[in-house]
Amino acid sequence: MYHIGFNGDEKYIPYICVVINSIVQNTQKEKSYKNDVKHIFQKQSDWENSKEAYHFHILIDKLSETTKEKIKNLEKALNTLFPTSIEWHILDDRLFADYPQWRKSYAAYYRILLARFIPENIDRVLYLDGDMLVNTDIRQLFALNMEGKGLACVPNYPQLRHELKNKKGQNPYSFKEYTWYFNSGFMLIDLAQWRKQNTEKQVIDFLNTYEVICPDQDALNVVYKDNIKLMPYKWNLMWNNMVKPEYVLSEWQEQSKRYGQEYTYLISDIEKPCIIHYSVKPWNSNGFRVSAQFEGFYYPNIDLWWQMAEKIPSFAQELLAIKESSAYQKMLKENAKQEKLLANPIYVNVLKLKRNTRPFFKKLEQPFKIVRNKIRAWKKKREKY
Repeated sequence: MYHIGFNGDEKYIPYICVVINSIVQNTQKEKSYKNDVKHIFQKQSDWENSKEAYHFHILIDKLSETTKEKIKNLEKALNTLFPTSIEWHILDDRLFADYPQWRKSYAAYYRILLARFIPENIDRVLYLDGDMLVNTDIRQLFALNMEGKGLACVPNYPQLRHELKNKKGQNPYSFKEYTWYFNSGFMLIDLAQWRKQNTEKQVIDFLNTYEVICPDQDALNVVYKDNIKLMPYKWNLMWNNMVKPEYVLSEWQEQSKRYGQEYTYLISDIEKPCIIHYSVKPWNSNGFRVSAQFEGFYYPNIDLWWQMAEKIPSFAQELLAIKESSAYQKMLKENAKQEKLLANPIYVNVLKLKRNTRPFFKKLEQPFKIVRNKIRAWKKKREKY
């Protein structure tokens, strides 16, 4: 009944499974949402015959037999808690070889194809990134009144105002005038609208026309510009912005005021996030970062992710082994060293110089990135599946 989609490559599977585990673990078995979700079925009979259950979809380019077996074992274990099925869909990422990679992968584009794998009689699907943790009963989202909008999503923080170059030499596309630019890591999708307006084609057409910076996210923001239901930040809280709660709360309040008092609900209950989006990954960071004020700080809720990882069937052992790896231990030492260096004014001035010159060097890198992407695309198209 509750269809939830993810995408990634094989190395991301353990992290996606942590999200799945957190969803099932936080499901209140004694509560039913069946009477609240009639609207996600096209036919009354389909709703009447349905049972409350999770159907997870993983869009991926390939999977080893070992990983498939681990997923099956996880599915079996989770079924003892709540009816659960996990299905993977193998995609050919050569479909996206002409577009820029995101973190050395084309997997970010797979979510564009999610609707292909959801039954035609279902009008709602939830997409989540694999670097998240769910802290609530997720079924309440499927009962949400989307008020006729095509997507329910959370504004990106901070707001993005970039401009995209037109591949055909025509006018660029700018996000500077957008009231809200949303983050595509969390999307509650009205599939009836998605299919009717042929969103998949619209996104691909945009990717073919502009040199995107945030791959599918840029394109989806264009297609759904004014057709989104804004959700509070607690549904996609990106802890990379939680330098100090008082700083961030102040900035969110200021941003909300710029667009009118009716938007103040966006910052409600941010101290109790329903979904944490770990833009700094717990598996390769202990949460240490340097703030915009050049102070050292540690992201909250890193430990919460590890607590869930410890409980996950099939993958707990390999996840916990990360903390013992030489790479993780090296990272801890480097972070401790940098934390001490922040007390040195000379070191802080060097960091300020690097930050101030970053936009200039990014412009210098752009031509090389274009050439690199073309080479990657050529190599990808020559691969055999």
